[in-house]
Amino acid sequence: MTLYSTLQAAEEIGVDPRRAALLRLRFLQDEILEREGEIRYYKYLQGKNSKYVRQSAEVFTLIYQQELAPLKVEAQTLLDFLNGKFKSKKPGEEISSEMIERARKYPLSVLIDQQPKGLSMVVCCPFHKDKGPSASVKNNVLFCFAGCRPEKESRKGWDPILLLMERDGMSFPAAVRALQ
Repeated sequence: MTLYSTLQAAEEIGVDPRRAALLRLRFLQDEILEREGEIRYYKYLQGKNSKYVRQSAEVFTLIYQQELAPLKVEAQTLLDFLNGKFKSKKPGEEISSEMIERARKYPLSVLIDQQPKGLSMVVCCPFHKDKGPSASVKNNVLFCFAGCRPEKESRKGWDPILLLMERDGMSFPAAVRALQ
């Protein structure tokens, strides 16, 4: 969930936006603490002698770290909103360069399902039919090694903004707002 979607949902049901952001932040803090606890536990297990236990612990540590990253980004965005560092934007208003930068840093793992494979993440490409993963995510950019290329700007891969624009048919401003 993003700040924009939290505020939009609050408006739809008639809840104060700051209260909705605060409640979402409390929920996220509990989720973050739970995942950090799991990471500590599995890192502890990585020090055990059994090869199977070490390998399993490494995989689970990676999975929980991947789940933790977008939760921390969302929590920080909510904190920034609650502390007045930026105001929420309504659809149709101008977008700032800070909003674009924040949208580009939005974790792709929230937008697409990822599976750990070594040091990279592999996914099924959302732009063609896949039976198995044919794309990878590196530095928060999706690359399809089956030959897909983004339609916009002759790029080799999709950042979160381009992914929403092409996959969901959003305009640039709408994609940037959706990733706040």
